[in-house]
Amino acid sequence: MKLDGLKFWLDEYLSNLDERQRLLILIAVPFAAVLLLFFLIDYPIVSAKSSCENKQLAFKRKVEKVKKSILEYETLKNLLTPVEIKAKAASQVDPSVFLKRKFEKLGVKVKNVKVADSNSWDGFSKLTLTVSFAESPLNSVARAIFEAENSRYYVKDSSIEISDEDGNGLVSGKVSFNFYRSKE
Repeated sequence: MKLDGLKFWLDEYLSNLDERQRLLILIAVPFAAVLLLFFLIDYPIVSAKSSCENKQLAFKRKVEKVKKSILEYETLKNLLTPVEIKAKAASQVDPSVFLKRKFEKLGVKVKNVKVADSNSWDGFSKLTLTVSFAESPLNSVARAIFEAENSRYYVKDSSIEISDEDGNGLVSGKVSFNFYRSKE
């Protein structure tokens, strides 16, 4: 019933208009209705879709960053594992005795081995040891340093002082090492 009344009113209204006005209303009203539907229904959906796609892209970027961080962590962990093994092995040895024996075994005349201050952090400690030697072949000194650094313990030289004062080919000096070990 209401539709019949609306149809009657629309026919009455359109019959009072001239042909040009009627054509304009018949084109403009459906066009306005389509635009209204677009802005009320389609535009919010398209806007929400775009927003979701942007959020998804941002999430993918964050995932990639996390993946890179995980890869970096795994790489560092793999590099750290041998150091931890050497540091744990070093916790069972007296570093001054180890270095003295290593140098003397290769023909270096060790005067003394001094242990300096140590630093500690996260279950590890770093001792600084200085090996003083006299009148020894340079090859033997270099070999002793090499073997100390490539031993089963984590040892790295930090400074080397060598002199050949009498010109006989034998050198004197001192080598400082950083000796790392776990606090077990």
